[in-house]
Amino acid sequence: MMADGVDIDLYADDLEQEFNQDGDYNAGSANVDLYDDVITAPANNGQNADDVFSSVISEPVKTSVTPVPQGSSGKRVSLYVGNLTWWTTDQDLADAIMSTGVLDLQEIKFYENRANGQSKGFCAVHVGSEGSYRLIMDKLPKKELHGQNPIVTPCNRQSLNQFEMASRKGKEFDRK
Repeated sequence: MMADGVDIDLYADDLEQEFNQDGDYNAGSANVDLYDDVITAPANNGQNADDVFSSVISEPVKTSVTPVPQGSSGKRVSLYVGNLTWWTTDQDLADAIMSTGVLDLQEIKFYENRANGQSKGFCAVHVGSEGSYRLIMDKLPKKELHGQNPIVTPCNRQSLNQFEMASRKGKEFDRK
């Protein structure tokens, strides 16, 4: 029987000797573990993990993180902003939010179409206080972004479902 250039005698009397391969790769070290060699091998040539990851991504990620002012409690309040054009950027939205007087914007995450990576027209906005939450709820819908007024809703399952349905149908959010 011949497989991959290796002769194996299935009827050999001494199988232990037939398959003893210790001498082939251990060459003097009794405790060589190839698994450890794979784990400890430097794969990134001195770069940190963020540099390696960013070199793999060809497109910028639509997320904005603004440092939270000192003295903040670390609290995180979330809301959804919708009725945005697909070309609205996180910077456009961050500028509009900052113009309402919010100073503790933490993060903006756009929801994207899996097939093409295009924005679905809504995002989650995270701020550091209830006061900022109320400012955004009151003032942002009166602003205009790319010819449209944003719709601001609390961060809950019902709001998310309504934005998802509106993005599938291509219709405006139902304001019930």
